[in-house]
Amino acid sequence: MENYLEYPFDNQLILRKKKAIKKELLKKNELIEKRIAILGGSTTSEIKDILELFLLKEGIKPSFYESEFNKYYEDIIFENPKLREFEPEIIYIHTTNLNIINYPKLNEPEDTVSQLLAEELEKFKSIWQKIQETFKCSIIQNNFELPDYRTLGNLDFSDIHGKTNFINCLNSEFANYARNNKNFFINDINYLSASIGLQQWFDKTFWYAYKYAFNYDLIPDFAHNLAKIIQ
Repeated sequence: MENYLEYPFDNQLILRKKKAIKKELLKKNELIEKRIAILGGSTTSEIKDILELFLLKEGIKPSFYESEFNKYYEDIIFENPKLREFEPEIIYIHTTNLNIINYPKLNEPEDTVSQLLAEELEKFKSIWQKIQETFKCSIIQNNFELPDYRTLGNLDFSDIHGKTNFINCLNSEFANYARNNKNFFINDINYLSASIGLQQWFDKTFWYAYKYAFNYDLIPDFAHNLAKIIQ
Protein backbone atom coordinates (compact mmCIF):
# COMPACT_ATOMS: atom_id res chain seq x y z
CA MET A 1 0.00 0.00 0.00
CA GLU A 2 2.99 2.28 0.33
CA ASN A 3 2.93 2.45 -3.47
CA TYR A 4 -0.31 4.41 -3.22
CA LEU A 5 1.80 7.34 -2.01
CA GLU A 6 4.08 7.36 -5.05
CA TYR A 7 3.64 10.13 -7.61
CA PRO A 8 1.43 10.48 -9.63
CA PHE A 9 -1.16 10.10 -6.89
CA ASP A 10 -4.59 8.57 -7.12
CA ASN A 11 -6.09 11.09 -4.72
CA GLN A 12 -9.45 9.40 -4.43
CA LEU A 13 -7.78 6.08 -3.59
CA ILE A 14 -5.58 7.66 -0.90
CA LEU A 15 -8.53 9.39 0.71
CA ARG A 16 -10.60 6.21 0.60
CA LYS A 17 -7.88 3.84 1.84
CA LYS A 18 -6.18 6.11 4.39
CA LYS A 19 -6.83 3.86 7.42
CA ALA A 20 -5.47 0.76 5.70
CA ILE A 21 -2.45 2.67 4.40
CA LYS A 22 -1.69 4.01 7.88
CA LYS A 23 -1.98 0.54 9.42
CA GLU A 24 0.55 -0.80 6.93
CA LEU A 25 2.98 2.10 7.37
CA LEU A 26 2.96 1.80 11.16
CA LYS A 27 4.62 -1.59 10.78
CA LYS A 28 7.86 0.18 9.86
CA ASN A 29 10.75 -0.02 12.29
CA GLU A 30 12.76 2.90 13.64
CA LEU A 31 10.25 5.66 13.11
CA ILE A 32 11.38 9.15 14.14
CA GLU A 33 8.81 10.84 16.38
CA LYS A 34 7.91 14.50 15.76
CA ARG A 35 5.46 16.80 17.55
CA ILE A 36 3.66 18.98 15.01
CA ALA A 37 1.12 21.69 15.84
CA ILE A 38 -1.31 22.58 13.06
CA LEU A 39 -2.88 26.01 13.48
CA GLY A 40 -5.64 26.36 10.94
CA GLY A 41 -7.42 29.31 9.40
CA SER A 42 -9.77 26.73 7.87
CA THR A 43 -10.61 23.06 8.41
CA THR A 44 -7.48 20.90 8.73
CA SER A 45 -8.61 17.48 10.00
CA GLU A 46 -8.29 15.60 6.71
CA ILE A 47 -5.07 17.45 5.86
CA LYS A 48 -3.63 16.19 9.14
CA ASP A 49 -4.65 12.59 8.40
CA ILE A 50 -3.14 12.52 4.91
CA LEU A 51 -0.03 14.42 6.00
CA GLU A 52 0.53 11.67 8.56
CA LEU A 53 0.60 9.06 5.79
CA PHE A 54 3.26 10.85 3.77
CA LEU A 55 5.37 11.39 6.89
CA LEU A 56 5.09 7.75 7.95
CA LYS A 57 6.20 6.75 4.47
CA GLU A 58 9.40 8.75 5.06
CA GLY A 59 10.00 7.20 8.49
CA ILE A 60 8.51 10.05 10.56
CA LYS A 61 5.81 9.27 13.14
CA PRO A 62 3.99 12.51 13.95
CA SER A 63 1.88 13.42 16.93
CA PHE A 64 -0.39 16.38 16.40
CA TYR A 65 -1.88 19.34 18.17
CA GLU A 66 -4.71 20.79 16.08
CA SER A 67 -6.20 24.21 16.75
CA GLU A 68 -9.89 24.93 16.78
CA PHE A 69 -11.30 26.34 13.56
CA ASN A 70 -9.72 29.71 12.67
CA LYS A 71 -7.96 30.07 16.04
CA TYR A 72 -4.43 30.19 14.63
CA TYR A 73 -3.87 33.73 15.91
CA GLU A 74 -5.36 33.26 19.37
CA ASP A 75 -3.50 29.98 19.97
CA ILE A 76 -0.18 31.80 19.74
CA ILE A 77 -0.77 35.36 20.89
CA PHE A 78 -2.76 34.42 24.00
CA GLU A 79 -1.70 31.95 26.67
CA ASN A 80 -2.52 28.38 25.65
CA PRO A 81 -1.60 25.78 28.29
CA LYS A 82 -2.47 22.82 26.02
CA LEU A 83 -0.18 23.98 23.25
CA ARG A 84 2.60 24.82 25.68
CA GLU A 85 2.27 21.37 27.29
CA PHE A 86 2.43 19.77 23.84
CA GLU A 87 5.87 21.36 23.29
CA PRO A 88 5.74 21.44 19.48
CA GLU A 89 8.89 20.86 17.47
CA ILE A 90 7.20 22.23 14.35
CA ILE A 91 4.33 24.70 14.11
CA TYR A 92 2.50 24.77 10.80
CA ILE A 93 0.22 27.75 10.09
CA HIS A 94 -2.44 26.81 7.57
CA THR A 95 -3.80 30.06 6.19
CA THR A 96 -5.01 30.97 2.70
CA ASN A 97 -6.26 34.08 0.94
CA LEU A 98 -9.58 33.54 2.72
CA ASN A 99 -7.82 34.60 5.93
CA ILE A 100 -6.74 37.99 4.61
CA ILE A 101 -8.91 40.34 6.64
CA ASN A 102 -8.88 43.65 4.77
CA TYR A 103 -8.38 43.92 1.03
CA PRO A 104 -8.09 47.43 -0.47
CA LYS A 105 -11.28 49.15 -1.57
CA LEU A 106 -11.40 50.80 -4.99
CA ASN A 107 -11.64 54.37 -3.68
CA GLU A 108 -8.86 54.15 -1.09
CA PRO A 109 -5.71 56.29 -1.49
CA GLU A 110 -2.28 54.74 -1.84
CA ASP A 111 -1.21 55.46 1.75
CA THR A 112 -4.30 53.66 3.06
CA VAL A 113 -3.55 50.63 0.88
CA SER A 114 0.05 50.64 2.15
CA GLN A 115 -1.27 50.73 5.71
CA LEU A 116 -3.56 47.77 5.06
CA LEU A 117 -0.61 45.81 3.71
CA ALA A 118 1.53 46.72 6.72
CA GLU A 119 -1.20 45.71 9.16
CA GLU A 120 -1.77 42.35 7.48
CA LEU A 121 1.95 41.63 7.47
CA GLU A 122 2.34 42.73 11.09
CA LYS A 123 -0.40 40.33 12.16
CA PHE A 124 1.58 37.39 10.80
CA LYS A 125 4.94 38.70 12.01
CA SER A 126 3.52 38.96 15.54
CA ILE A 127 2.57 35.27 15.34
CA TRP A 128 5.97 34.19 14.04
CA GLN A 129 7.90 36.22 16.59
CA LYS A 130 5.77 34.95 19.48
CA ILE A 131 6.36 31.38 18.33
CA GLN A 132 10.11 31.93 18.34
CA GLU A 133 10.01 33.53 21.78
CA THR A 134 7.72 30.93 23.35
CA PHE A 135 8.49 27.65 21.59
CA LYS A 136 11.79 28.20 19.76
CA CYS A 137 10.70 25.70 17.12
CA SER A 138 10.55 25.52 13.34
CA ILE A 139 7.71 27.35 11.60
CA ILE A 140 6.02 26.42 8.34
CA GLN A 141 3.76 29.10 6.91
CA ASN A 142 1.59 28.95 3.80
CA ASN A 143 1.96 31.82 1.41
CA PHE A 144 -1.20 32.88 -0.45
CA GLU A 145 -2.83 31.54 -3.57
CA LEU A 146 -4.23 34.00 -6.10
CA PRO A 147 -7.98 34.71 -6.14
CA ASP A 148 -10.16 32.51 -8.31
CA TYR A 149 -11.50 35.62 -10.05
CA ARG A 150 -10.07 39.07 -10.87
CA THR A 151 -12.39 41.92 -9.93
CA LEU A 152 -10.38 44.37 -12.03
CA GLY A 153 -9.54 42.02 -14.88
CA ASN A 154 -5.96 42.46 -16.12
CA LEU A 155 -5.59 45.56 -13.92
CA ASP A 156 -5.92 43.32 -10.86
CA PHE A 157 -2.21 42.53 -11.23
CA SER A 158 -0.86 46.10 -11.44
CA ASP A 159 -3.44 48.34 -9.74
CA ILE A 160 -2.81 48.80 -6.01
CA HIS A 161 -6.51 48.08 -5.35
CA GLY A 162 -6.43 44.64 -6.99
CA LYS A 163 -6.55 41.50 -4.87
CA THR A 164 -3.90 39.93 -7.09
CA ASN A 165 -1.56 42.87 -6.50
CA PHE A 166 -2.20 42.80 -2.75
CA ILE A 167 -1.56 39.06 -2.51
CA ASN A 168 1.62 39.30 -4.58
CA CYS A 169 2.91 42.04 -2.25
CA LEU A 170 2.19 39.90 0.80
CA ASN A 171 3.87 36.86 -0.76
CA SER A 172 6.95 38.95 -1.50
CA GLU A 173 7.14 40.08 2.13
CA PHE A 174 6.70 36.49 3.34
CA ALA A 175 9.60 35.47 1.09
CA ASN A 176 11.79 38.27 2.50
CA TYR A 177 11.05 37.07 6.03
CA ALA A 178 11.93 33.48 5.11
CA ARG A 179 15.26 34.56 3.65
CA ASN A 180 16.19 36.41 6.81
CA ASN A 181 14.95 34.02 9.49
CA LYS A 182 16.38 30.61 10.19
CA ASN A 183 13.93 27.74 10.74
CA PHE A 184 11.12 29.59 8.95
CA PHE A 185 9.81 27.85 5.84
CA ILE A 186 7.19 28.73 3.21
CA ASN A 187 4.70 26.12 2.04
CA ASP A 188 4.32 27.48 -1.49
CA ILE A 189 0.62 27.06 -2.17
CA ASN A 190 0.84 29.96 -4.61
CA TYR A 191 2.79 27.68 -6.96
CA LEU A 192 0.83 24.54 -6.07
CA SER A 193 -2.54 26.16 -6.79
CA ALA A 194 -1.26 27.56 -10.10
CA SER A 195 0.17 24.18 -11.09
CA ILE A 196 -3.14 22.44 -10.39
CA GLY A 197 -5.23 25.30 -11.76
CA LEU A 198 -7.10 28.00 -9.85
CA GLN A 199 -10.46 26.91 -11.22
CA GLN A 200 -9.89 23.46 -9.73
CA TRP A 201 -8.26 24.75 -6.55
CA PHE A 202 -11.16 26.51 -4.87
CA ASP A 203 -14.52 24.80 -4.54
CA LYS A 204 -17.31 26.86 -3.02
CA THR A 205 -19.21 23.72 -2.02
CA PHE A 206 -16.36 22.48 0.20
CA TRP A 207 -15.88 25.95 1.67
CA TYR A 208 -19.49 26.69 2.57
CA ALA A 209 -20.31 23.13 3.67
CA TYR A 210 -17.10 22.10 5.45
CA LYS A 211 -14.82 25.19 5.59
CA TYR A 212 -12.09 23.55 3.52
CA ALA A 213 -10.17 26.37 1.86
CA PHE A 214 -9.47 24.31 -1.25
CA ASN A 215 -10.95 21.35 -3.07
CA TYR A 216 -11.14 18.30 -0.79
CA ASP A 217 -10.00 16.02 -3.62
CA LEU A 218 -6.65 17.87 -3.78
CA ILE A 219 -5.67 17.18 -0.16
CA PRO A 220 -3.12 14.44 -1.04
CA ASP A 221 -1.27 16.81 -3.40
CA PHE A 222 -1.29 19.47 -0.71
CA ALA A 223 -0.18 17.12 2.07
CA HIS A 224 2.64 15.73 -0.03
CA ASN A 225 3.95 19.27 -0.69
CA LEU A 226 3.88 20.01 3.04
CA ALA A 227 5.46 16.69 3.99
CA LYS A 228 8.49 17.39 1.79
CA ILE A 229 9.29 20.46 3.91
CA ILE A 230 9.06 18.49 7.14
CA GLN A 231 11.09 15.63 5.68
